[in-house]
Amino acid sequence: MAVIVVLVVLVAAAFFGFLFWLTLATSLLKSKTRKKALSEAPTTLDAAFDGRDDVTFEVSDMTLPVGRVISGATERGYRVKAQVAATKTSSTLIFEKV
Repeated sequence: MAVIVVLVVLVAAAFFGFLFWLTLATSLLKSKTRKKALSEAPTTLDAAFDGRDDVTFEVSDMTLPVGRVISGATERGYRVKAQVAATKTSSTLIFEKV
């Protein structure tokens, strides 16, 4: 009986240890990707808001923040027409040229 309890504890510890490292790796990847997106923001926003009448822009926790996209769009002569939340961490912004 004691061997089973020890095995269950070891399996649970291994499982939660795996979840910890997986969460940490995912968090670091998201942070690195977000930093890269922020460093490339002017180029990304110039390419997206290139003079078309309507522009869609997808945002998530691994892309530019919503506020940065909206301010960048405003600087380029666009305003938010609609926002559609696809999931808890991503949404699509629809802009129109003013």
